[in-house]
Amino acid sequence: MADSRTTSLTRDEINVAVQEFLMSRRGLDVNIYDVYEGADDEFDVVFYCRNEENAK
Repeated sequence: MADSRTTSLTRDEINVAVQEFLMSRRGLDVNIYDVYEGADDEFDVVFYCRNEENAK
């Protein structure tokens, strides 16, 4: 049974959240390829970095 304190996120909401986090914390401009939902409300996010100087 789902925890009543959590809210399901859409794929688009996850994409935006990951992009905003990486930009704000690391200055990385990323493009999200895909999001895979795993066990226990965990997600794997596949992305690439658009600004080359930060991708090294």
